[in-house]
Amino acid sequence: MGNFYSSSLNQKKIDDNKSDKDTINKKETFKCIRVIRSHKKWCNCIIKLKSGNLCSCSGDKTINIYSNKENNFNIILHISTSHTDFILYILELPNFILASSSSDGTIKFWKIIINNYMNNDLLNNSYYLIETIFAHETDVWKILFISNNNNNSELISCGSDSLIKIWDLNIYYNTKENKYIINYILKKVLSEHKYWVSSIINVFNKNRNINYLVSGSGDNTIKFYNIYNKYNLVHSMDKVICCQQGTLINYTNKKFIIGGGRGIFFYVINFIYFQVESKILGGNEEINTILLLKKNKYRKKNGFLFGGKERCFHYLDEYEYNHRIIIDNAHEKYIYCFIELSDNLIASSSYDNVIKIWQYDESTFN
Repeated sequence: MGNFYSSSLNQKKIDDNKSDKDTINKKETFKCIRVIRSHKKWCNCIIKLKSGNLCSCSGDKTINIYSNKENNFNIILHISTSHTDFILYILELPNFILASSSSDGTIKFWKIIINNYMNNDLLNNSYYLIETIFAHETDVWKILFISNNNNNSELISCGSDSLIKIWDLNIYYNTKENKYIINYILKKVLSEHKYWVSSIINVFNKNRNINYLVSGSGDNTIKFYNIYNKYNLVHSMDKVICCQQGTLINYTNKKFIIGGGRGIFFYVINFIYFQVESKILGGNEEINTILLLKKNKYRKKNGFLFGGKERCFHYLDEYEYNHRIIIDNAHEKYIYCFIELSDNLIASSSYDNVIKIWQYDESTFN
């Protein structure tokens, strides 16, 4: 199984003491520079747009886009969506189009028009609804976009109905109507999971000509579907872990990370050989989100930042899996999502309805 990070009760006390010291030492190097209170309910998902701006969705059924100019993060577009239930996930598609998935079972596509990135100037920015897909019976936990060489691409959705659905998308601009059009067809339904499917990713290895759709489910299995062979199921790994929406992530072109849910461990899995290479203790409570922090001028090596029910930021280095708490009590309630905005900026969202922007220096993760 490879490296296994665990500790006895006595060792845990020592580790906790070290974590407390590390937390104190890191407060000045890892600090919150902005608190965004733009949603009335929890913020389930945040993403970085290709423009560099921050985008968020919420249980209040709205989507916000924030300017990243000079780290002010003021709202430049507010979308009062026509979703009838919580928005669970947002995804950016080509041509400045956003897709949102919801507990109402739908996926909606929005054309975003940003003409002014200045502070608090919403007058020249707009949006319109392109299309709605009635995708699942209830929660659509995550959506994934796979672009092809032509206009036809694929959207993959997963939901609480235990299904994964593959949709053919044709996105084009209608010059007569002066707007974008999306045509869609349900291509295939994958029904091998026995419980809700919360997360999906695309793992790819060009050298070995491998391209898998990997799914994580509440049935404690992960499944591998061959994208090159009509999404046929090629392998299933049982008794791995219950996977949350933000805890199935790409790692390298041979490995990915899965974790979270009802378990406190996460796993490094080699998708070439379908093997668990490492099993890592990720704290004392449920993990909701894992962020891969790649080496840059502020970090000497890769590492993982993760959070969840404990409300603190945990960090593990890539090779030795040395664990420490960077910030304790980072949010008042559960942490839902991490994203990296720039080399030294990270955003976090929480069940406390708040988004926080964090800045750090070179000593934080080294």
